[in-house]
Amino acid sequence: MQELIQQIVENPAASLMIIGNLIIIESLLSVDNAAVLATMVMDLPEKERDKALKYGIW
Repeated sequence: MQELIQQIVENPAASLMIIGNLIIIESLLSVDNAAVLATMVMDLPEKERDKALKYGIW
């Protein structure tokens, strides 16, 4: 664990690039999940659609 912390302190640019990549990947997956969720609830009645979207987002 101490070695990992030392690597981060010695080379912060690499650590920041990894964090940036993780943020980008997570954002892309969130958009993908939103598209799938929207497609799944399209055929539901409006009242149930709203409920399904709320639960799906949570």
